[in-house]
Amino acid sequence: MTSRIVTPYKPKVAEQGSLFDTFWTEAQAFCNFVLFEPTWLPADLTEDSNKMRPESPSSRASHKSEYRGPSRALSIKQFLYDWAPPAYDHPCLWRNAEISKPEETPLPKAYLMGNNYIWVGLDHRRKAAATINMMRTQIEITVMEGSFDDQDLIQIVCGLAPVNSHAKDSILATSFAELMFNHRQESETISVPTSYFKHTRQEHMKCYPYSAKNGNLNLEWLPGNWLADSSIENYRLDSVILFGLDRANIQEAEYYFESTLEPGSYIRFLVTKSDDAHAIKYPPALGDQECNSAVIYLDIGGTLYHAWSKVNDNGCHTLIFKIRETVINCIVKPAPWTSVDWARELYAAVYGEKPHEL
Repeated sequence: MTSRIVTPYKPKVAEQGSLFDTFWTEAQAFCNFVLFEPTWLPADLTEDSNKMRPESPSSRASHKSEYRGPSRALSIKQFLYDWAPPAYDHPCLWRNAEISKPEETPLPKAYLMGNNYIWVGLDHRRKAAATINMMRTQIEITVMEGSFDDQDLIQIVCGLAPVNSHAKDSILATSFAELMFNHRQESETISVPTSYFKHTRQEHMKCYPYSAKNGNLNLEWLPGNWLADSSIENYRLDSVILFGLDRANIQEAEYYFESTLEPGSYIRFLVTKSDDAHAIKYPPALGDQECNSAVIYLDIGGTLYHAWSKVNDNGCHTLIFKIRETVINCIVKPAPWTSVDWARELYAAVYGEKPHEL
């Protein structure tokens, strides 16, 4: 039997990334992500605008719709968060230390929906907001006027449905790397938090994404190349993403594993050589976002640094450890099965021996 060849999904690309009015069915063609349409809204809201920003050489694709009632309004923004791992699984809800003190900022609340989590809290401008990452699409709901309770926002998210089932299937059959902006456009990386631990890449770095099925990628010279052969139950290697000043000077490699149970649920291993000037810090330093953390001394040698959500023991998880002259930052998207113990067992999957805390 001949296996079916899947043609990677390709979004429409424009010369300029100017916003334009659109209809739901037309917008999907410009999206490098699964586009969702609300099937439920509070009775007092109606759609006020529906706009698309297409991908161009200078801008990533995104979709934004707004809904208004007599005394309140909200927006829903959707895009592929592809310039870094979406920090904490709720990147728009990070606490902006310039305007928000920890004691004045409630931690986001996590609500399980299927195999993903809806997060509800305050965004970096202290506006009420909710977010979820599902089927790889980052969805951000922002309250523009008035107020909505958590159940309103949760019910809106639960009612989101793909606008085009054929496009959804095609996008999810395409590797994350082939959907990324940098697969088609060359641009410098964006410096944003990647996890609870600090990590700053060198300025002017570029990103080079490859599908794991790409036979032209030579893994032998990459830091952490053995990770490509790691066996993680119900996950498979989907993409390898390289970072460097150019293709001949790669400083960091990311191995992106995706769940075979839940599309878009990932484990990401960010790897640098330990002696590189811009290596992932080991021991690491925590950032300014509140989290749980632990230092685990292993009887097989070395130390495992673990940070995870203060409100959800299923993550997001970040684990930093050193193996074979490399430093690894492992980032786990939360799911019902990604407990604290489960996350720590990932060390065994890449090291080959089960860790035991001393």
